[in-house]
Amino acid sequence: AEVEAFMRRSLQASSVTLLEKMDALTKENDALHAEVAQLEQECRESSQRTGRELRQCRAYICELEEQRESMAVGYEQVERTSEELRREAKETRAALAAVERLRQGSADELTLATAAATAQQQVEEL
Repeated sequence: AEVEAFMRRSLQASSVTLLEKMDALTKENDALHAEVAQLEQECRESSQRTGRELRQCRAYICELEEQRESMAVGYEQVERTSEELRREAKETRAALAAVERLRQGSADELTLATAAATAQQQVEEL
C-alpha cells in the first residue's frame, strides 16, 4: 500500500510536470504562430510597397525616355538651324564682299571719270 501511494504521488507529480511543460509548449507555439503571422503581414506589406515603387520607377523611366527623345529632336532642330544660319552667314559675307568690290570698283571708276572730266575741262580751257 505504501508503494502504491508512493507510485500514485509520483505519477501525480509527473502528470503535473507534464501538464506544465505542455502548457509552456502550447504558449510558445502560440507565440511562434503569432510571430509568423506578423512576419507574413510585414512581408505582404513590403511586397506591395516594392511593387508600387517598381511601378513608380517604371513610370519615371518612361517619362525620362520621353524627355530624352524630345531633347534629341530639339537638338537635331538646333543643329539644322545652326547649319542654315552658318550657310546664310557665309552667303551674306560673300555678298558683302562682292558689294565692297563693286563699291571699290565704282569709286575707282568715279575717280577716273572725275579725273577725265577735269582733264577734258583743262584741255578745253587751253
